[in-house]
Amino acid sequence: SNYKRNSPFANAALVVSVDHQKLFGNDLFGGLKLRRDLERKSYVAIQDAGGSKELPAQSLPDFIAGKTGAPRAGSSPSGALSVRLDQILPSFLRERLLEGLERFDRNMKGFISPEAQFYGVESRTSCPIRVVRDPETLQSASHAGLYPAGEGAGYAGGITSAACDGVRIADQIAQTLFRVETRIP
Repeated sequence: SNYKRNSPFANAALVVSVDHQKLFGNDLFGGLKLRRDLERKSYVAIQDAGGSKELPAQSLPDFIAGKTGAPRAGSSPSGALSVRLDQILPSFLRERLLEGLERFDRNMKGFISPEAQFYGVESRTSCPIRVVRDPETLQSASHAGLYPAGEGAGYAGGITSAACDGVRIADQIAQTLFRVETRIP
């Protein structure tokens, strides 16, 4: 967000990993369908709350307790409306968020605070479509010599994981190009 970077409000996110293979199997568009469903539910919840352009919001204590409450003040020019984000998220995402919040709070006392608020569902941290690649060669399942990698191919969720995936791809390409067969006489 470019809005009020000097404000007292943080612009941060908590990200939950989604194992594409476990959740969607071979459904190439499974992530896209999940993203579309989350965005639709968020939009409908805002409309049901009497809004049109506001952000769906729920205080962190209300999210944890699974209840409705008034949204806290924030810096969004669109405003915010109280929405049960805990009901919008599928149980596996909600449970992973709760586990992460508890872990954060154990390591950083006070992380779970009545001052904290969740806004909306950020469903665009990485590509929702996974380009299928061979698990051993890392090449495209349909195009030999093409190595789908990183966020755009659905194999990473951020800068660091994309870089790590790129290193894996580079290592695989090097092994493929410089593989030398040795013959024992």
